[in-house]
Order: sequence, then structure tokens, then C-alpha cells
Amino acid sequence: MTESPYKERPDDDLMLDVASGVEAAMEELILRWQGPLYHFLSRMTHDPGEAEDLTQETFIRLFQSAANYKPRDRFKSWIFRIAGNLARNEIRRRRLKRILSLEALAERFTSSAGKGGGDVEALNLPAAGDPSSDLDSKEIHNALRKAMLELPDRQREVMILRRLSGFNQREVAHQLGLTEAAVEGLLWRGSAALRKKLAGLWRDIQGGGDGSR
Repeated sequence: MTESPYKERPDDDLMLDVASGVEAAMEELILRWQGPLYHFLSRMTHDPGEAEDLTQETFIRLFQSAANYKPRDRFKSWIFRIAGNLARNEIRRRRLKRILSLEALAERFTSSAGKGGGDVEALNLPAAGDPSSDLDSKEIHNALRKAMLELPDRQREVMILRRLSGFNQREVAHQLGLTEAAVEGLLWRGSAALRKKLAGLWRDIQGGGDGSR
């Protein structure tokens, strides 16, 4: 079987070919990016079917706007920005503001708690299994889910993109149309808000919830 001549070519070159109508270049971009995009959109929408539809729509938009693509843009940030905008528009249209992936983020923090991970340390949470703590993974998970639901939308989006999807600060800023300073501020405020919201839970558990201990 002959290997595609496009397999080793960079994304920027493929986009130039897509703009010229080369179907094989578009097929190669789909092969490269449909998995990461679907994974990202699944976390954004918490709906596998919706994520699949939005992944397809992302590639349609990519094809339609190929002529406007500038190689100076980082392709990953560009295509994820298209996907992110589609997801946010769909969420707003259906008024499902709570559809962002709080479950996955809570699992990330819960997993970090068991390993002494940096995300948990950043929130000053006690690690699961710590003999000085009465918290178990389920309690941490539920508490984080509730706390994340109460965050403003922008703070929640930044937390998901930065902590969960692995984008750096500049990429998050580019996707959301913000400055890097604004992203840093949202990330700081989101973490601070979580610490504040969760502090009461730790006190309640350590005190038995009714001061009986």
C-alpha cells in the first residue's frame, strides 16, 4: 500500500493545498486532528453525539475558511478556536450553561489528589488517603463538581482549557480572544474561588458536620 505523500508535510503546507482544492490534503488533516478535536469537544459539551457533530462542522468551517488561513497562525490554536467557538455557540443556543465538562475536571483533580498532584496542591486540598484528612475521592469529586458549577463561565472555560486540555496561556488567550494577562487573572480567580468554596467543606468534614467531634 502506497503511503500518502501528504503524511509528513506540516499542517501549514496542507492548509495551502486545501485552499487550492487538493482533497488529499484535507483528508490528511482530518486524520491528524479528528481525534484531538473530538476529545476536546466531548469535554466541552459532555455529549458524545454532539461532539461528533461539532467535530464534523469544525472541518467544514476549516475548508470554507482555508483561503483566509495565514501560515503565521499556529494551526493547532486556529482549528481549536474554530471548534471552541462552535461549542460555545451551541451551548448558548440551547441554554445549557452547565454542559461544560465538570465531571472530567473533577476526575483530574481527584486523580491528582491521590498522587499529590500539582493541581490539588495549587488549591491547597488535602490528598486522598492522608491520615489527617477524612476526605475520600468521592467527596473530593462531588465537592469540586459543585464548586465548578458555581464558577462564572469564563473562569470555568479557562480552567478547562488550561488545566485539562493542556493549552498554554498564550493559546488559551488566542482561543478566547483575551489577553494573556486576562487569562492569568481568570485562572487565579478561578483557583481562589475554588479554594474559598471548598474550605467550608473541609471544616464540616473534620468537625463531623455538626461540631460533634
